[in-house]
Amino acid sequence: MLTRTLARELAPNIRVNSVSPGTTIWPENDNAFDENKKAEILAKLPLKRLADPEDIAKAVYFLLTTPSITGQIINVDAGKIVSLNLHPSQAQRIANNRYRTKTHCRCAYHGI
Repeated sequence: MLTRTLARELAPNIRVNSVSPGTTIWPENDNAFDENKKAEILAKLPLKRLADPEDIAKAVYFLLTTPSITGQIINVDAGKIVSLNLHPSQAQRIANNRYRTKTHCRCAYHGI
């Protein structure tokens, strides 16, 4: 909701888009997940892998270099949001809420 609201308010001079990353790396603590748990998590993802940090960077680059896009949220999560089998509006709410719990920047603000 924040991305689209800001996109409407700040257009046409500023475009607002966001990237919603999924899990990208395993916790560094070796005791966090054993190999069986990691395999179980990956098996639930449609792409059967974690999102790579480079995938996230490519999504940000795409949004930054495509001037006709604003108000969009790109999920870079190896298909996790799709695997939940939700209506698109429910999936979007989950993606938006996932952002609110993170401490990193959610939106890329950039002038046209």
